[in-house]
Amino acid sequence: MTDLDALAIEPLAGPPSEWSETVRSLCVHVSDDAPSASAAASWLCDRGAASRAAAERQLRFLDDLGLLYVDEECRLDERGRRLLDAAPDTEPVVLYRALSSVRGFDAAVDALGVRPLTDIEILDLLGTELDAELEDTDAVEPLLQWLVALGYLTRDGGLNELTRAGKRRSEGIDGFRERADTDGEANGTDTTSAVEASADDGLTTAPGGESHRATDTAVVADADTAADADTAAADTDTDAGAVPDAGTDSASETPPETSLLDAYDYRCMVCGDRRRRASDEGYAELHRPMPPAEGGPETAANAVVVCPNHRADLEHGLVRIDPQTLDIQHAYEDSVDGHRLTVADDHDLGAAYLAYHNDVVADIDR
Repeated sequence: MTDLDALAIEPLAGPPSEWSETVRSLCVHVSDDAPSASAAASWLCDRGAASRAAAERQLRFLDDLGLLYVDEECRLDERGRRLLDAAPDTEPVVLYRALSSVRGFDAAVDALGVRPLTDIEILDLLGTELDAELEDTDAVEPLLQWLVALGYLTRDGGLNELTRAGKRRSEGIDGFRERADTDGEANGTDTTSAVEASADDGLTTAPGGESHRATDTAVVADADTAADADTAAADTDTDAGAVPDAGTDSASETPPETSLLDAYDYRCMVCGDRRRRASDEGYAELHRPMPPAEGGPETAANAVVVCPNHRADLEHGLVRIDPQTLDIQHAYEDSVDGHRLTVADDHDLGAAYLAYHNDVVADIDR
């Protein structure tokens, strides 16, 4: 068994900065044309694969990640469909979820989350994790290159350090961690693991109903159970409460959207403006810093009440909100830039969701 066999990870052709686009383009090709496995390998050869054998290895690797289903012909698997549906800013998250199914991948990210590591330190770590004798630092190169491809790692003189976005992934506060388990089942008792995979990372089945996911991937098969687990875990991590609805006995229940809007009297938490839909009726909108489509729970902890203008600014990444101080940074509006977000006493806004917005959505020079 070679070092690469032990790691079960495959590099793509070209610089890592192009790998995400290669995967997405291949998924588009498979979605549009349903090529045979041979034709898909030829496509990868045209994209620079070193040999036919290398292209076939890359296809098998993408199949193991749940992006493609490769048999006589190629079809999109669940994560491949999700990748095509994802916004550009969230494509790395989809690929990160897939790569987390590779044994040793999460262990390397977790260790890098503690401190920067050299190639040799990562080699030793993975050798212990996989119970394998990895002899050359070239063995860890593909794993580190994939982290660079996602924008989660910088490398300088043999020292590897997570970027800000990479650190968020290592901390698992964004709800996107999917843990590997050698038994192939979700480990519900591992208190050291981060948030469980969300509902859209359920078990993928091939035509005929048989699972072809790699056996070392922790998955949650039931979508409803996974969604509940993801929401509960996110709220637990951030001590996020909910604003109780009128007449509700328990503050832990998720309030209707109108309850939170009423709590703020339809005033924007960013600027304080109260818009109207009628002479006697206020108007504001609810914005989720971490969108539900990306695993964000539909709770008050993951919601801000804003006017239409500032909702648009948030969605376009023109606003950052410090998760700790609640200070607002606005790309162009001096009247709110430097001011503090208005938060009601009984609204436990989750810091993790603001941090997700800052890392994934916001696009302001820091």
